[in-house]
Amino acid sequence: MKSRYLIIFLFSTCFSFGQAPDWSVNSSDFQYTMNITCFLNHNGELLKNTNDKVGAFFGDELRGVANVVYNESVAKYVAYLTVLSNNPNETINFKIYDSKNNAVVVIDKTTIFEIDKVIGGIFQSYSIASPQLKSTSDLESFTFKEVIPSSIIINDEFVDIILPHGTNPTNLTPIFITKDNATIYHNTVKLLSDSAQIDFSESVNLQVLSEDESKLKTMTINVSIAQNSEPNSVVLTSDKTIINSNFFIINLDFSNEINALEESDVIITNGVLKEITKLNNKKYQAEIIALNNGDVQIKIPENTVLDINNTGNLPSNELKITYDKINPFIKEIKSENNIFTIIFSEEVLNISASDFEIKGVARDGFQLQSLEVVNASTYRITVTDLKTHNGSIGLNIKSSNTIVDNANNKLLAKNLNTFYIDNDPPIVVVRNFEVNLNGEQSVGITLEDVEISATDNIAIKTKELSKSTFTSADIGENNIDYSVTDIVGNVSTKKVVVTVVDTSLSIEDEMFKENINVYPNPISNNSITILSKNNVPQNILVFDANGRKILEKKTGKLKTIINFSELSSGVYFIKVETNGFLTIKKVLKR
Repeated sequence: MKSRYLIIFLFSTCFSFGQAPDWSVNSSDFQYTMNITCFLNHNGELLKNTNDKVGAFFGDELRGVANVVYNESVAKYVAYLTVLSNNPNETINFKIYDSKNNAVVVIDKTTIFEIDKVIGGIFQSYSIASPQLKSTSDLESFTFKEVIPSSIIINDEFVDIILPHGTNPTNLTPIFITKDNATIYHNTVKLLSDSAQIDFSESVNLQVLSEDESKLKTMTINVSIAQNSEPNSVVLTSDKTIINSNFFIINLDFSNEINALEESDVIITNGVLKEITKLNNKKYQAEIIALNNGDVQIKIPENTVLDINNTGNLPSNELKITYDKINPFIKEIKSENNIFTIIFSEEVLNISASDFEIKGVARDGFQLQSLEVVNASTYRITVTDLKTHNGSIGLNIKSSNTIVDNANNKLLAKNLNTFYIDNDPPIVVVRNFEVNLNGEQSVGITLEDVEISATDNIAIKTKELSKSTFTSADIGENNIDYSVTDIVGNVSTKKVVVTVVDTSLSIEDEMFKENINVYPNPISNNSITILSKNNVPQNILVFDANGRKILEKKTGKLKTIINFSELSSGVYFIKVETNGFLTIKKVLKR
């Protein structure tokens, strides 16, 4: 805006004693103005005399001048300086006249001219000083008169003070020191240390104004009164016990007011503490990041945190949060008759029979009947009777399923295995087999000895012989079962004849065999007679049913009697040897 006609005559001589500088400017020569509300300071002393003044210059050309005046409403000495210009963005510098010392001082400070700009105000004025004043707006210390605090914490935004039990917070006198001559205001009224009583029963906001008045900061004073010294318990809680994101928040609630909670006070396993937020002197929140899949454990040990009475805390509970970022999947599926058993990798939720569907060439006529919970990770699905069909069938999970685990991870696997429905037993072809003891106590046979072939629609699960070991008691023909079972449970059983011989006992001379007579058989009077018609037996041996030798008798007679009174009932074999010939007789003792 264009300035009205204004001529200011000031009588001065710069840098001379006895006369003020003759600063004057014709406002009609300029189109635009900028207004500055400022205060003047020279060598650390506020200029208060009405003869003290400030001049604004563009280079050496005077652009504005103002004398110091006293504003009674705020009890403050200021100068209302109007700066004139025809061009914006000019660099404006300043000089002040200190009437007490009769000195004109060049100020090491400039500002840029902006049309109609207003700089400073009556409360927070623009500083024009030599040397420059400090711009710090911090508290050095803060306490109360005649009170010894239990704890004081000062930071950039608040002061937390804990006073002894029984202190009345409604009439406390603040005592404080500011940094670099900053000034304290309460409700915009200047507050001097140890000068006034204030009610601190609730939080009080004080304004800290820097020496040059360029920075104004609000400090909140929080006063709390120490309680009786009861044990300080701490409880850790969270709204979740299982998470699939590695970031979570826990609550830390103390029974007593505490001085402070540090990151080192909180012990975390498989996680790190990101940040602690104070809600009040009893309540805190902690942001935690889980490191690895699994349990994150958090606790505060005993006597780690001091309350306002400097009493240590009781040990906290140990909070466990499970971090699960692994999707559930189908671990195994089994089928038996008309039941499918589905085993998941972990506990799952939101599962129903409608999540599944039957696929495959043999699916016609099959319907899902029910879903049964075996345990948290295992389910059974019953379908219509499968025994009337042969062919492949698959149990699929629909893409629309909402199955999740406890951490809300979605099911990873979609399609289950395909099975072949088989109601036919295996086809088995066998052969009879002869086995030779050859003087041994026992001999065995294998599956390959009796099996010619074994096939099945799907696959064979087991093959089994009802008997595979034979002794001399089995000499002759033995009927055994050979059973083959497929993976569905169908069984095919075949009869096999196993003939047991012992060539070591059977090298007989037919003529010699006819000459030997053994009687009575069965043994009826605890003895048996071996009678030879013409060849005299040289050696007689008796074996039990397991092929063990029971006794041996040397003889040179045609007739020999063997005592069986000490032997138990059962089958025995008598071997008669003479002159390179032998024969074996089977006898029975009742």
